[in-house]
Amino acid sequence: MAKYHGKSVYFTVADSDGTARKISCDLASVSLNRDAPTADVTGFCGNDTTAVIGMRSYNIALDGFWSDTGSTGTYTVLNGILGASTTWELGPAGSGTGMVKLSGSGFCTAFNTTGAVGAALGMSATIQGTGAISASTY
Repeated sequence: MAKYHGKSVYFTVADSDGTARKISCDLASVSLNRDAPTADVTGFCGNDTTAVIGMRSYNIALDGFWSDTGSTGTYTVLNGILGASTTWELGPAGSGTGMVKLSGSGFCTAFNTTGAVGAALGMSATIQGTGAISASTY
């Protein structure tokens, strides 16, 4: 299994018109956070905790640079889908032939702008996943 540098991450998200927009060049961090919580099913007579697996969920945390560039800037795309349904595609090691491609759908639940004296204008966003993540290759 090969290892890769993080600089090759490829990320697209559908804008308000449903067009996939590559925003990875304006991002500095993409985190796909997956969770499979358990539920406690311990009865009154038990001395040890018993658990069962629950339903999986995920969200995607995006951090990067605020950009209002045409139809591809992070502000233009992500602010435009805030509170709306979208689709996304992630190539953790890039989008070259044979690379892993993850995709799914969700809701953009947050878009934040950050600014500080002496620093680049930044942004962060969250996409709350809905349904399963599809895995394939480019």
